[in-house]
Amino acid sequence: MIKDKDTWHYSLSSILEDAWEEFWHGEQQNREEKGLTYQDYLRLLLLVTPEEDVTMRAMNLVEADIRQTEGNKTFRLDGCFVRLESQVSFESKYGYQTQCEVKKSY
Repeated sequence: MIKDKDTWHYSLSSILEDAWEEFWHGEQQNREEKGLTYQDYLRLLLLVTPEEDVTMRAMNLVEADIRQTEGNKTFRLDGCFVRLESQVSFESKYGYQTQCEVKKSY
């Protein structure tokens, strides 16, 4: 996880520009992989970020994208559902039973 000058694929001054070009255009430079790529670092950051934070940030991106379409300037995901409820029953071949109920709401 420690980079040196031989394994660093981006200069610090252009890291965002290069990463954005790679993401947007799907271009990858021809290079010999010796260390972690920018995407690898992003994956590591996602792994250590709480799931709720990742979910909320993803929802923000979805909202921003939908707001770009005609007639949806005020779109909000939390207006799409108010409450979700799920019930699941489990039964074993030995006669044991259990039930799980999950409720999610804003």
